[in-house]
Amino acid sequence: LDLSDNPSLGDTGLMAALCPNRFPALQYLALRNAGMETLSGVCAALAAARVQPQSLDLSHNSLRVTAPGATRCVWPSALRSLNLSFAG
Repeated sequence: LDLSDNPSLGDTGLMAALCPNRFPALQYLALRNAGMETLSGVCAALAAARVQPQSLDLSHNSLRVTAPGATRCVWPSALRSLNLSFAG
């Protein structure tokens, strides 16, 4: 699934785009230049949608460090490739 080059999507839009159980076989998720804000927001959206991508591209986003005390991110166990180039 490629949602790249959609800078207005953001963490909240990702949550809406990934409806729970809609993409059970999702293997690749491209979010390059998609307005993602935090790793914890992306992680929460993946968990809420119950998707387990093997490859996740978060390059070219302006990711911020999550505030201390924020919910800890647990990445999908299937994740094998994470692209964070030019992401912060």
